[in-house]
Amino acid sequence: MLHIRSVFADSQGRIWIGNNGIGVLLFHGDSVINFSDKNGLIHTNSSKNGDISPVGTLEHVFAIEEDSEGNIWFGDRDTGAWKFDGKTMTNYVIDTKLLTQMIWEIYEDKDKNLLFAMGNGGIYKFNGKSFDKTF
Repeated sequence: MLHIRSVFADSQGRIWIGNNGIGVLLFHGDSVINFSDKNGLIHTNSSKNGDISPVGTLEHVFAIEEDSEGNIWFGDRDTGAWKFDGKTMTNYVIDTKLLTQMIWEIYEDKDKNLLFAMGNGGIYKFNGKSFDKTF
């Protein structure tokens, strides 16, 4: 079943769809691909539903944003933040002290600060390498 949690149109006209179970779908032109599956980010034993995802997977995407440099960011319910620079996927843990890495929203402000709203409360700002709690 298609449990859509986010939809984002990027600067290149691509439509990114965050799903709660099957990851990220990418619609461009007349084609749709499962971006998570294509990049090996679906666990081999995944039930593709609401089960907890292991580290290294991108299966439960609740937030999508493009930063000012053209990177596409994904916020996963279980595995934290992911950055796609057009070639490489990089996974970030927001804060090891949090009970969950669930990201509800990603937003770039007018000063180009990338902000992450967490499921258990709190806003974190990306400092280029890691995340600082802002409130």
